[in-house]
Amino acid sequence: MRNLEIVAVILAGGKGTRLGVLTNHRTKPAVAFGGRYRIIDWVLSNCLRSQIDDVFCITQFEPISLMRHIGAGTDWGFNGLDRILMNLHPKEQQPDRRIREYPGTADAIRQNQHRILQFKPEYILILAGDHIYSEDYRKIVASHRERESDLTIYAQPVTAEEAQHFGIMRVNSEGRILEFVEKPQDPKLIEELRLPQELKDQWGVHDPDRNYLASMGIYLFNRKSLREQLDDPGKLDFGKDVIPSMLQGAETPSYRLFAHIYPGYWRDVGVLQTYYDTNLEVLDGKYEEIFTDHLRTNTRTRYIPAPLVKGSIHNTIISSSCIIEKGASVEHSLLGYQVVVGENTIIRDSLLLGADPHVQRRGVILRHITMRIGKNCNFCRVIVDKNVRVGNNVRIGETYFTKEERIRRLSEIGLKKDVDYTILDSGLIAFAKQATQIEKRLIPDGFEC
Repeated sequence: MRNLEIVAVILAGGKGTRLGVLTNHRTKPAVAFGGRYRIIDWVLSNCLRSQIDDVFCITQFEPISLMRHIGAGTDWGFNGLDRILMNLHPKEQQPDRRIREYPGTADAIRQNQHRILQFKPEYILILAGDHIYSEDYRKIVASHRERESDLTIYAQPVTAEEAQHFGIMRVNSEGRILEFVEKPQDPKLIEELRLPQELKDQWGVHDPDRNYLASMGIYLFNRKSLREQLDDPGKLDFGKDVIPSMLQGAETPSYRLFAHIYPGYWRDVGVLQTYYDTNLEVLDGKYEEIFTDHLRTNTRTRYIPAPLVKGSIHNTIISSSCIIEKGASVEHSLLGYQVVVGENTIIRDSLLLGADPHVQRRGVILRHITMRIGKNCNFCRVIVDKNVRVGNNVRIGETYFTKEERIRRLSEIGLKKDVDYTILDSGLIAFAKQATQIEKRLIPDGFEC
């Protein structure tokens, strides 16, 4: 029997420009993470362990890769009868019949509320599709009920620097939200929102730098409260419009809003540097927090061969169908499906996201697809997206060049910034996904930058 008390809505995001070229052809939650997974696998697995039977996934930019990955959701326990995962997309707008992006998170819910609310659930859980964490959402439901809340927001303490990128809350000793400021930039305002030390002690926050309470972008609404907010078409975004309006009335607002403190591991990986760092955290002591042994993370099942290692690997995750050739060395890196590392090649501190599934019909492989790194290469602090082919004797990241010099060298081989690659001031460089029909090497023999 289906649980109609609560539905979950996953906001799979618009064009994720902060992930650079990794989202040129896919939405953020579809980007690979941790070797064989996709970012969205964590929130879908959270819904599975929370026994949420109705989940809606709202996408608006390049959804095909994501839809192909999750399908009907059978790998996460959805069967289309007792447990349903439904994908929702922007509709054609009259009279020009154009598909327009949702202008905000609240508007995305508003335009799809006829489906989301069709069974009149008591609670609506709104989730982001680009976060890495493991949770049982029944905890927030229990907290929401106990405090008779209209809206409960998952929250974590953050540093002053991080506070500029989140909605920051001021709360009382009971966790009731008194003030909410979306992405404050004024240092004086940020300081005014500082957490009292007694609240940090109460919540067990021992880090002296985490003095500001940030919204994690995860909301639990009562149906009535959500409907009342959606009735105003001018409220486009939860952080900018809905939450501040619900708090109107100074210390005695008409709605009861509470923060639910999440004490565990959580990362928003919607920014390229954070995405890279979080992947490497899997290897640097955070493995058990990201891949918990008691809260499993499901992903799409793929029936392909095990990896073959002829060279050496150290502190590295490699996925199925990878081949590490003789003399090759892979250290402190993560490799997705079907990566071939050529002889005597060295890969360090890098993410190789793998390749798309082989093209086959009736069991016969029509196109054998791999990511192939040639012989005698040296890669350090590099992200390589799917299906990329690299020539022999290529060195990237290991020798120091200025950012400007690296851009000049890349342009000389015909690569365009923000189309073929993204380069950060930190020196991190990411190369874009290539079409499976293109056999040529993205990077030619002997290239160095």
